[in-house]
Amino acid sequence: MKDGDFMDNDCDGYVDEESRDGKDNDLDGSIDEDIARGYPRDGVWTVWTQWFCANCQATSRFRNRSCTDPSPEYGGLECLGADVERDNAFKGCSYQCQGSSYYVTSTPSTTPTTVLTLAHVTQPRSVNGSWSVWSEWACSSNCSEKKMLQVRNCDSPPPQWGGRPCEGASYRYKSGSCKIICPEDCPAGTWGLNCSGSCGNCFEDCDKNTGKCATCKEGFQQPMQSCIKACGMNTFGLECQGNCLEKCEGSECLERVIGLCPPQASPLKLLWMLLPIALIPVILLFILRYRKVKPVDEVTIIDKVAEVVTKSEVLMKSLTEIQESKTLASKKSSTTKAKKHKPAETYQQRVARRGTEVDN
Repeated sequence: MKDGDFMDNDCDGYVDEESRDGKDNDLDGSIDEDIARGYPRDGVWTVWTQWFCANCQATSRFRNRSCTDPSPEYGGLECLGADVERDNAFKGCSYQCQGSSYYVTSTPSTTPTTVLTLAHVTQPRSVNGSWSVWSEWACSSNCSEKKMLQVRNCDSPPPQWGGRPCEGASYRYKSGSCKIICPEDCPAGTWGLNCSGSCGNCFEDCDKNTGKCATCKEGFQQPMQSCIKACGMNTFGLECQGNCLEKCEGSECLERVIGLCPPQASPLKLLWMLLPIALIPVILLFILRYRKVKPVDEVTIIDKVAEVVTKSEVLMKSLTEIQESKTLASKKSSTTKAKKHKPAETYQQRVARRGTEVDN
């Protein structure tokens, strides 16, 4: 505050009493104002300076700020935080510098901050970009060109610190023997560049560009391209929607397409296993009965036993045919269900099919 500011700075009802009375009322060594101490004011950081290196051989860079915007006064608080920040990840200081080198020193002060002294600031020398070597000649992936392509990159080194970019083109062409087959040229059942992808598991031909099927065959599912993802454990059928655990009473399917279940101990199977055992007492009773009625030779007994065994084989064959007919009916039902999910034939497909029929 200056002498004679015409303000009652200490709120005592008097204005500029030190100047008026010629007395040092606040004992600060000067007769210029009438307040012993101003109001406290906290310090505020300035903005960070630009990043700089301590010298050309430094392995990190720095930036600083100061607690002077404004500085703390009359017991105000110092700024919180560091006044110097270091970036150890930066490696640009190893470049040769323009002008002389510079250095940074930090001196502890009476406050938690430090005093930063910058002797000289320099910038790394600009680096112009340079081309890498040309790549090997290869077929272009652009179906409209079908030429040999060679490329290079501006990264040996890349332009830095304001350096000039590489001059010239990053690619060049030449005529060659590229036989690129584009997706639209692929025959049915294939897709992709040079038709390298297969659509073997689609009900219809897949998309020529992405290989995605409209509907997968039984045992395969989307979203994998060309339905290459097979049904997982305990699943089967169209889009793997069948449940083996429910269909096979908790067991895993033997076949992921139709969901064939493993053999189980059904009543029919038990009858099949017990039938030979049940025939033994029947044969023994038959032999004893014939011996009591009339003497018979061994040949007659053997013939009778063979007749009983033949009848047993006929019965077992009938049971087998019943089991096979049930399995076949289950397969037909699964195939019919899959056909119902087959997508409708598009207009283009009908035109192509009729054209083929006319040619034949």
